[in-house]
Amino acid sequence: MTTWNPSKVELVTSEAALREVVEPPAPAIAAKGIAGIDELSRDFIAAARLFFLATTAADGSVDLSPRGDAAGSVLLFDDDRTLAFADRDGNRRLDSFRNILQHPRVGMLFVVPGVDHVLRVNGRATIVRSAPFFAEFAARGVEPRWR
Repeated sequence: MTTWNPSKVELVTSEAALREVVEPPAPAIAAKGIAGIDELSRDFIAAARLFFLATTAADGSVDLSPRGDAAGSVLLFDDDRTLAFADRDGNRRLDSFRNILQHPRVGMLFVVPGVDHVLRVNGRATIVRSAPFFAEFAARGVEPRWR
């Protein structure tokens, strides 16, 4: 087993120190952030069968939850800023949802099998108990249980 000894390590504590070991990204990479969901992002999300949802708890800890469903199961709305996904049966701890009630800022990381990059979406979450679009979340003929 490796022993952690803080007195024997050199910490990076500023962006300047970080840039001493990592050069700045190429301009195209530095400018990749966009304010909405463009057509390329829509296609990527539609193909994803897996995404990870990151939330922050009241104590500041971070929770990362895998979410999987059939490709195309994340709904994208026409405002290019809103998406929705159904809650499926899981461990019933509700960690993500309890965190969202306290701190609605979330991150989502979409993964497509066989693709060597991912798509990250950051924003604010809202928990919806009932909505007309819930019927679109039916899987194997079953709508989300919150309906």
